[in-house]
Amino acid sequence: MQTNAMLVRDEHVAALKELNCPGLSLQISLDGACAQTHDMVRGDGAFQRALEGIRKLTEGGLAQCISIFFTEMRHNLDELPALLELADSLGICSVSSGSLVLFGRAARETLVAPPDPDQYMQLLMRYDTDSRFRQLYEKIGTIAPLEWRKGDAPRTECCTFVENPYLTPGGRLYPCVLCHADEFAVSGVFDKGLAAAFTEGASLWSSLLRTSQLRAKAITECHECPGQSACAGGCMGRAWGSCGDFLAADDRCNLRRDIYHRKHSRQNSEQKS
Repeated sequence: MQTNAMLVRDEHVAALKELNCPGLSLQISLDGACAQTHDMVRGDGAFQRALEGIRKLTEGGLAQCISIFFTEMRHNLDELPALLELADSLGICSVSSGSLVLFGRAARETLVAPPDPDQYMQLLMRYDTDSRFRQLYEKIGTIAPLEWRKGDAPRTECCTFVENPYLTPGGRLYPCVLCHADEFAVSGVFDKGLAAAFTEGASLWSSLLRTSQLRAKAITECHECPGQSACAGGCMGRAWGSCGDFLAADDRCNLRRDIYHRKHSRQNSEQKS
């Protein structure tokens, strides 16, 4: 697969600096810590072009605005510690990740696949035993399987379906980048205008909000899960994206439950000792 990634040029850096926007955030995708891994899904030369763009931005004083996003896949998950090292060496202050959802092009690909559960367990073990990795992660990392172990605070909010809306080139507005359900899409956005499209969408999406609030009670897998209150049914967008059912467990449910069970077993053992 070839990628037509545009290299950041000096004039782009200058224009971004002229914005003088304190909240400016530049998200750049790196799906590996080396060219071989990243280019496997992004195309030959994509890693080098991305690094050259990042270096131009950092040399222009924009390092603190850069956030690297990493898609967790079977062939690259082991490189997360190395990616944190790379980001830190470039002065980047944020590395976050999300796992591959088998939807759209990803559902048809044979080249890439989600990580195995054992790979996540090895990553958690690496965090527990590797002080350098742990230090870097606490400094700049946000990775869901590591965050799941941090606390049991009940999740009080649910998805409102406006944080990450998705507008297609044809002018269809979906409530979420993962939720391409046509019955909840607003069409003709370029003619109606964005404000009118969101107003129209709000009445459609209110029912999705109610469904989101019901997920933890409706999903069988949630009933005996020790992390039910913290998870609250997981991600409805991922559930629809992976199996087309708003009231199904999402594609990371088994992994999350395994982590919650291990965490609670360890806590119980520590209390007994």
